[in-house]
Amino acid sequence: MSVRLDDLRTRGLMIYQDSELFCFGTDAILLADFCRRKKYKNAVDLCCGTGVIPLLLAEGSEGKIFGVEISDKAAALAKKSVLYNGLEEKIEIINDDLKNINGKNSPIAFSSFDLVSVNPPYSLSNSGKTAEGHRGVARTEGACYLEDVVSVGARLLKSGGRFCMINRPERLTDIFCLMRKYKVEPKVLQPVETARGRAPRLILTEGKKDAEPGILFESSLRIYDNFEYKNL
Repeated sequence: MSVRLDDLRTRGLMIYQDSELFCFGTDAILLADFCRRKKYKNAVDLCCGTGVIPLLLAEGSEGKIFGVEISDKAAALAKKSVLYNGLEEKIEIINDDLKNINGKNSPIAFSSFDLVSVNPPYSLSNSGKTAEGHRGVARTEGACYLEDVVSVGARLLKSGGRFCMINRPERLTDIFCLMRKYKVEPKVLQPVETARGRAPRLILTEGKKDAEPGILFESSLRIYDNFEYKNL
């Protein structure tokens, strides 16, 4: 492994990463900031990778933050980062397939969380956008499908809890249909522009468990020119 210790450039946090695995990008930082715009006591980050989102969510929580990651190598690095930052009382990383969460024999109980976040694999398994090994698991549906994260997230949320996701605009119809299927009402949509004069490449979405219909379409978040995520 080519393990390195990276500076998150915010709140003095550091994170262990491996260049052979899927390293976090700006999308994870944007999602964490999107989640932090409203109060929460406890949270679960699905598909947490090396733990960047749990690290960023810990400061804003009164309770505990859980991260769930299927890759044993990524989960091990996430646990190492938690210890390095002295956040073992605030963050717990669970190395398991999120589909194995049953709400019983687990510290992650159903209907008990204010917030569930996820930066899932963006590409469909038949889209032609593939990668091998750990990178493939992180980028392309196969081990984890969009319906998996929405259905599990919905079961983890208490009534009124928020489900926050970052994804590609082409998945928006699927996201909203699946949210409603599992009684998570779409409430906020924010496009993310990564280049001037081009269509958004990412979308941030928020759903609320058991909520009434009604959605806020926020102005685009523009992350180019002098944008620096450390200011989020």
